[in-house]
Amino acid sequence: MLQNRALWIAICAASLFALQAVAQDSTTEQASAADEPPPTTLPFAPTVQSAPPTSPSYPTTTRVVEAPPVDPVCLEIGPIIRAGVVASRFATLSPSTLDGAPIGKHQTGDAFKALGADYCTIVIPAASDLTADSVYNQVTCQLDMANGEAEYLEDMRDRRTELAEQIAACPAMARWTATPPEEADLSAGDINEDFLFSHPDVPVELVLRTRQHARTGDWPLTYMRSLDLIFRTPNPDRPEPLEDEPAP
Repeated sequence: MLQNRALWIAICAASLFALQAVAQDSTTEQASAADEPPPTTLPFAPTVQSAPPTSPSYPTTTRVVEAPPVDPVCLEIGPIIRAGVVASRFATLSPSTLDGAPIGKHQTGDAFKALGADYCTIVIPAASDLTADSVYNQVTCQLDMANGEAEYLEDMRDRRTELAEQIAACPAMARWTATPPEEADLSAGDINEDFLFSHPDVPVELVLRTRQHARTGDWPLTYMRSLDLIFRTPNPDRPEPLEDEPAP
């Protein structure tokens, strides 16, 4: 019996020792778990932010696109057209016509001088009873004139074509209609060939006129030829035609 009690005491002591060991191990594991960082829930590992990009070592430049220069001829045409649109119909272009004279002179700029016109002639027909029934108020700039023994107009025609292309290239003329003339028979003597620029909303026409005139009488050179740049607008003060007078 004493042997059984000693065995039971030994078993109890062993069990107590085992429970203490288990408790100690559990405490150690909990402390270790508390020291470890919590697991991440991100789908990727955090990364170190990269440094900001550095400026390039080579110089940078900004390209500026400049508008092409405007043809000086275009700049000189514009004010004359605008002067024909207002009620005075070109009269403001010359001090003489502004004061009421039927004819005046308009000093040209460098662009027209380069074309051959040192001045332009202004005609306001309503300022005189002798010219009141004329169809147009007009600005005429003579660009070239020559004389010859024979019928000839090709040089003026060539210049007219070149100038027509130059005027058509003006930005403000983009919506104008250019109408070239039919070439006339030079044997007819006096002829006019008009290259016409017109606009449906502008009461001014621009005309490039090549002209041949056959002189009569005793002249050393029979034929005169010329090239004119003309601006014209209907004469607003033209009298009404009589009943038996045909309209122009």
